Amino acid sequence: MKNIWNYVSLFLLVGFFTAGLANDAFGQKPAGENREKVREKLKAHKVAFITDKVQLTEAEAEKFWPMYHAYEEEKKSNREDIFEKGNLKKEMTEQEAEATLKNMMEFKSKDLDLEKKYISKFRTVLPASKVVRLIRAEKEFKANMVEKIRDRPGRRGR
Repeated sequence: MKNIWNYVSLFLLVGFFTAGLANDAFGQKPAGENREKVREKLKAHKVAFITDKVQLTEAEAEKFWPMYHAYEEEKKSNREDIFEKGNLKKEMTEQEAEATLKNMMEFKSKDLDLEKKYISKFRTVLPASKVVRLIRAEKEFKANMVEKIRDRPGRRGR
């Protein structure tokens, strides 16, 4: 159950981070346009970070990145599903809590199945050692983003 909250927290933190970067980086442009530019910058940063950490060759990168982007799209879809089904309010009835737990377990199961599916796919273009580096690099990238969010000037609640 802790993992689901980690995913939810990370999703929210990245969302707040991108919204904050948008205001800082792009001034008073429309919010939707800013978010998209920030997402693209974040995506490019992640690609560079992972490419470096995993030490992808050009040939590997050419085959790997389309797979990885498809993986991220499926993960995003799963996260959106949990938010649609989720009931994250503090006070809830026992029935609401049961339904929330069921949805959380379903999300974790889907997420694990998705990870297994894509690890197998990644193994068709990368050696096992690089897939392990990929998993580590993803965790390191997320940790770096959370740290940057925490250390942002003007952050509330310090």
